[in-house]
Amino acid sequence: MNRLVVVEDDLNYFRHLFNHISNNVKDVKLADIFVNSDELIENLFKYSYEDIVLIDLDIKEIDSKDLLSCLKNIQTHLPYIIVISKNIELINLAKSYRYIHQAIKKPLYFSSVSDVISKIIQPQTVNHISELVHKELKCFNLKTSTIGYTYLSDSIKLALHNRDLLHDTKNLLFKEVGVIYNKSSKQIKWGVEKCIESIYKTTNLQTINTYFYLNDKEKITPKVFISHVVNSLSDKIS
Repeated sequence: MNRLVVVEDDLNYFRHLFNHISNNVKDVKLADIFVNSDELIENLFKYSYEDIVLIDLDIKEIDSKDLLSCLKNIQTHLPYIIVISKNIELINLAKSYRYIHQAIKKPLYFSSVSDVISKIIQPQTVNHISELVHKELKCFNLKTSTIGYTYLSDSIKLALHNRDLLHDTKNLLFKEVGVIYNKSSKQIKWGVEKCIESIYKTTNLQTINTYFYLNDKEKITPKVFISHVVNSLSDKIS
């Protein structure tokens, strides 16, 4: 079940909003409600990339621009973030950040928020994403029992959620996977590279070059491999 975290100081408004969400969205439970951004930042580490954070940028105890900038700098381990505001400037600013899943302008219908949350939860459950990744990788005939395959598939799933991790696979993406398995980013990178190298033994070269748009002399880096798979899967998920 996905956890919902809310940042809102108008408890009456929150009560009506959450009642609508709970009545219209399955598999979501309220984890926390905070009245300022400091509380959110202090507790953000508790939530996974499968959870949802709903932030009202208009509440008095928030410096909205500072909060958006702060969340951007965190970069890793961010849950789905939805923001609402009556300020069109803030909405446009939020939309410019790739880590913001959705920015909704007030006044809003509660159904708008419920629909966004429902689309996050229903078609993109953990099992569903794992199945899509496994199916996508099947054409390379990889050994799914290896630790390298596990590291690779988890890297793809994390990058699907937060593409900013692809800017620096070693220090961002592989570091994040390393947190899951208590391994260094170097160890994760080694496992992923070994897994990718094995496709030259298990997969027809023409299939590889067609999938990755390569010529016969080009080699596939982890970043190239993961980015191509993420792009392919994004079209199927959206």
